[in-house]
Amino acid sequence: MSELIDSLTGLSTSLILRERVNWLLARRPSDQRPFGLLQLDVSDFAKVNQAYGVSVGDSILALAADRMLNCMRPSDMVGRLGNDDFQVVCSDGMNTVADLKASADRLVEAVNAEYDLAGLVIGIHFKAAALFVQAPYPKPAQIYRRADECLLTAKNETRVVIEQF
Repeated sequence: MSELIDSLTGLSTSLILRERVNWLLARRPSDQRPFGLLQLDVSDFAKVNQAYGVSVGDSILALAADRMLNCMRPSDMVGRLGNDDFQVVCSDGMNTVADLKASADRLVEAVNAEYDLAGLVIGIHFKAAALFVQAPYPKPAQIYRRADECLLTAKNETRVVIEQF
């Protein structure tokens, strides 16, 4: 079970997220629709763990996961890649870059807030990147490499980085 569900957050693991992307890429040519891949990372999360302890950091990640699930559509797959890295695969209804931007903005607004842990209030900030993937589809390795590059760019920006692929 641990290969499929992240024990801390209850979200899908990277294995399931990759399977979802592979499934999207394997659709018949007549059914190839655009989809989005959102990547998120908590800025300076190590400082939270150092200042308050790993258990507080874990609590924040679990709360952030709940916020992600509550603000995304039922057709979106939200997962934790590990540590403070998350990913969302957005498929149905991702017809334009504007659709993906709206989902990314909603997600970032939901998680970039204060987290109240029994009176201990901690503000964290997620950096996010979104990749709009459309047919003809690139290879999975190319998609993940571009998504990682977008997130690296986003870590130096104050906005959500969105690219078309």
